[in-house]
Amino acid sequence: MLMYQLLGGSLNRGHVPGTPGNMFNYSGPRGIKVRGQLLPEEVEAARGDGYLDAVHAVVGTPELIAAAMQMPGGVEIVQHAKLLVIDEADACAEAATKALDSVLSAALGPAISPRPAVVLVGASLVASATPQLFRTRGWLRDEQSVIVPGSGTTPLGPPASVRHRYIAIERKEQALATLCRQLQADYQGSGPDEAPPRTIVFAPSEAQAAAIADPLRRVLWGAARLSVLLPGGADALRTLSAFRDGSATLLVTTPAAARGLDLPAVQAVYCLGPPADAAQHAHVVGRLGRIGGGPGTATSLVTPGAELEQLRAVAAELGVQVEPLAAPEAVPLDPEAGVQRLRKGLDDLFSMY
Repeated sequence: MLMYQLLGGSLNRGHVPGTPGNMFNYSGPRGIKVRGQLLPEEVEAARGDGYLDAVHAVVGTPELIAAAMQMPGGVEIVQHAKLLVIDEADACAEAATKALDSVLSAALGPAISPRPAVVLVGASLVASATPQLFRTRGWLRDEQSVIVPGSGTTPLGPPASVRHRYIAIERKEQALATLCRQLQADYQGSGPDEAPPRTIVFAPSEAQAAAIADPLRRVLWGAARLSVLLPGGADALRTLSAFRDGSATLLVTTPAAARGLDLPAVQAVYCLGPPADAAQHAHVVGRLGRIGGGPGTATSLVTPGAELEQLRAVAAELGVQVEPLAAPEAVPLDPEAGVQRLRKGLDDLFSMY
């Protein structure tokens, strides 16, 4: 999507997959042609019918680009490239080592002259072993480092404008109910005439993300429109487009999907459980504080003891302060509380379970 925008494309509501004039048919204001290697079907097209003929830019995953290059029948994709940009380079190096080796060996082989420029990008790149790996393999020469100032107090640090807080829950089973109540409280705090804050909820796994989606949708009915983005799910581009253009205001996903999500004006992030490590938390919280999004608030729901200590250790490594937040009060089921509050409490309990 970013490549599409850089070449002059619009990300308005009409430019979504399956519609005329979408990004996959767009050739740019100067006839610049972009193609993807993001689906198995695109690999087959590249190997069979000239899908990549006269293309100026190819966007894809290391695995699928390597598959399209594989003989017999493979096509040359990177052998004539002038620029190679590897986004989330540390994750690519870790998860797709063999494919990345195949792609870079073809692009930077001894017979290639002149060598293309190689750009490594990533929020957690400085703190990883990836640059040394690239040096050792001969993929980096005469390198220069560019660190964006003001992004945090450490190389991994999230934006300094983000507020960090946590809610301690006694049992994991309380996480969904606590999340629902806190979302309701935060939505009410935004004012009756304001649009609901653009929010991302991170669940620890795809199964948990799918499981909490319907309860959240029922509890927040009328207050937020919800989409679910799963790394292995279908229609990921439609989901992202819905969140970008405001058709959805709450996105449920996993930390594995956090890398590379450039979603404007996200105001709140909620995490069910502690971060696995500082790099993961930096990417999750890094969805906040982006251009057009204001400062933002990150809220983690953790149990006392090991989970809370893990969160505090990660916060210390990132150089941020995490503040305690009292769990939102459950809507009382006491008839003396009044009919409306009693009904609200019963509705929430029914919706969550």
